Amino acid sequence: MRVFVIVGLTALTSVGGYLYGREVLRLSNRELATAWKTTFECVWFILVFFVLNLLVAFAGILASRVAFGRFVSIYNANDITLLILSLLQGILFHLWRGETARRGR
Repeated sequence: MRVFVIVGLTALTSVGGYLYGREVLRLSNRELATAWKTTFECVWFILVFFVLNLLVAFAGILASRVAFGRFVSIYNANDITLLILSLLQGILFHLWRGETARRGR
């Protein structure tokens, strides 16, 4: 039930944002398609950084088990902070890539 509330709330604010953008700000539907493409590119970078961060975290935990001979739980990598930082890394990388391409390298 909680998922439906969150999805419904997000759908409602998305429709509101779309209507506000189209009617008040006079944004074009063609540009919306470009924005979707850019969003999916950005999400791709976020996922790549998240997977890389998880792999590095797991490797570090396993290495510390070997190096110190003590058990270190893999659950130490299970933190929302890792996802948030991956999100920031992905957005930053996407913007950096776009600025470099825009300037012609």
